[in-house]
Amino acid sequence: MVLNAGEIQQVGTPLELYERHANLFVARFIGSPTMNILDVPPGAGGLRLKNNMTLRGPSQASRPEHLDIAAR
Repeated sequence: MVLNAGEIQQVGTPLELYERHANLFVARFIGSPTMNILDVPPGAGGLRLKNNMTLRGPSQASRPEHLDIAAR
């Protein structure tokens, strides 16, 4: 169980909390190093980097291992 200021944020096994976090508080709380948060609007197709590479991932907070780098 993960608590924030005495309020339950999510209940589950450590792996469930890590892989399927309920909110950003849980996502940042579980794991080391902490999760990187990128603000990519849904439907944007990913985050374009300066070298014209695109980071693609789900339109929610994701751990680095859930992102792919694809050439455009």
